Amino acid sequence: AMVDDDGVAIEDEEGLTNVDQQVVWLRVNMARTLTTDLLSWVCAVVAVTKTLGGGVI
Repeated sequence: AMVDDDGVAIEDEEGLTNVDQQVVWLRVNMARTLTTDLLSWVCAVVAVTKTLGGGVI
């Protein structure tokens, strides 16, 4: 378990606390956001602009 009964952060087998694990996950999530999600939004904006603008772009 990542949390003792008293709610204090403890280390896992790799020596990382639950807070450290959260930081690692946030870095991975930011990389995913900057690659996949951001590019998806750009594609969606281009598609909407082309559709509503009559294909000007």
